[in-house]
Amino acid sequence: MELKILITGIMIVLITSSITVSGSIFVKNIGEELSVSNLLEGGYLEILDGVKVLHTNGSYYNMGYQHGYFLSEEIKQNLRAALNYAETFGIDETQLKNAWNITKNSMPQDILDEFQGMADGANVSFEELNYINLIPMLVHTDFPDQCTGFVMWGPATVDGELIQVASTDIKLDIEDPVTGKRPQENQIMIVRSPEGGFVSMYPAYAGYYGWNGINSQGIGICIQASWTDSTSYQGVPLKYRTQMAMDKASNVEEAIGIIRSNKTVGYNVIVSDAKIPVAYVIEMNADTTYIGTYDNPCESTKPFWQIDNVIRRSNFFISTSLSATQRSHYSPKSLFLMLVGQNNFYPFWLIYKSLSKNIEKNYGDIDIDISLQIMMETYTGESDVFISFVQNFGLVNKLAKKMGYLQALNQFATCPKTGDMIVTFADKDNPSCENPVHRFNLYELID
Repeated sequence: MELKILITGIMIVLITSSITVSGSIFVKNIGEELSVSNLLEGGYLEILDGVKVLHTNGSYYNMGYQHGYFLSEEIKQNLRAALNYAETFGIDETQLKNAWNITKNSMPQDILDEFQGMADGANVSFEELNYINLIPMLVHTDFPDQCTGFVMWGPATVDGELIQVASTDIKLDIEDPVTGKRPQENQIMIVRSPEGGFVSMYPAYAGYYGWNGINSQGIGICIQASWTDSTSYQGVPLKYRTQMAMDKASNVEEAIGIIRSNKTVGYNVIVSDAKIPVAYVIEMNADTTYIGTYDNPCESTKPFWQIDNVIRRSNFFISTSLSATQRSHYSPKSLFLMLVGQNNFYPFWLIYKSLSKNIEKNYGDIDIDISLQIMMETYTGESDVFISFVQNFGLVNKLAKKMGYLQALNQFATCPKTGDMIVTFADKDNPSCENPVHRFNLYELID
């Protein structure tokens, strides 16, 4: 504890010292000259349990400036790493610019202000900062980000409280060509307090916007990529919409309304409200949306099955109308079809099946710690012989890593009602499912 306080104190002194000599900045999109000390008011960086925790506060421009100012080097490293990664898919700056020129017309001014602030604070290009946040859309069909999530409540948990669990998956070999740093080495916890909005908390990495998290109204969100032929750049990318929901939504209906608007590419989104408690899944592509909870008949369409008071998703649609836009065979459980090139979704079926059986095995006794253990054991293969084979057989494991399969950037479990969150982070050598657990509480961090 003393070490944490000492490190935090040293950082505050350094930050304060830099503020006193930094002068002011002219903010073009606001048309005002603001002092750096004003821009940083309420924002700070601390280290808790070895994890960088970024607090951003105030207007959207100010929050962005604080993010950029305190994490300038990390943002530059992640920016170079992401642009280098895009090039491996044959995506150059012209393609990124063309996509941004379409998407930016749909972007809310708040988000544009925040990115301008981040660019100014980090002294990087506003356009390039937006480019890297569009890369998941441009390489969406090549398994860039996969992810798994589940939410349970009522009889499924030990005390009836709602618990949300998410795994954020990307390739872990992406790196900055200058420093060799990888995005997982620049991970942070963000505690975000927007002016006129709700406080939220989520694990992320420097320079990126939104993802999975909770807000102070008991709203939880976790997302999973779900590849589809129905895509569009004419809308607000999902990662921005999830952040908008955490900033603005006080109940599950408001969150769903924000998330289902301005659709772009295929995703599953699990949205929960701990006050009720309840969770819904939204399956969507650019044209079609399915919304349901655990007892909707859709959830029991074979080979899938219902678990009372549990919603879970991997990287495919279960709704038949949406699944038809991504795969010719509805059932993803055939290994034979995968071997003959007709079922790319078999690996994600393994995750769905293993995760589901783990939940059923622990049903009724699940607390926040057991819930994260369920996710971690699913990814390590401790509960499934086929996943264990993937993780431990050299050539197969090498191929899986190349695809980003089972490569968890971070995994977390949270109780949105209490604000408790436990998180594991990947490092340069290991995915998050093999690393220690860190504990945070949203309301303690606000205080």
